[in-house]
Amino acid sequence: MALTTPLAQAAKLFLGLWIAGVVVAMFLVVPQYIGLGDAGRIIIMHVPTAWVTSVAFTVSALYSALYLWRRSPAHDASAVAAAEVGFVFCILATVTGAIFAQLVWG
Repeated sequence: MALTTPLAQAAKLFLGLWIAGVVVAMFLVVPQYIGLGDAGRIIIMHVPTAWVTSVAFTVSALYSALYLWRRSPAHDASAVAAAEVGFVFCILATVTGAIFAQLVWG
């Protein structure tokens, strides 16, 4: 159930550019954190990815409950899509958390 409408394509392009902008700003625009130096910049990426993980898995749980209640294939597809997004962002949150921990705590 892929979204191929022009609006969906524009949204994907916008989100990709937004994420690229955040990554560039993380290293070129944002100043060093006091006490952490450059290592603190990873938090700009780690915390939002962890939040997106939590939100995506919550959305997946809600759509899963709706599927069990209504038996609509659209709810099942939405639950799967949200779980896939949650999984990708969970990997990103884990990796960025490990990088931060290695830089700060050794």
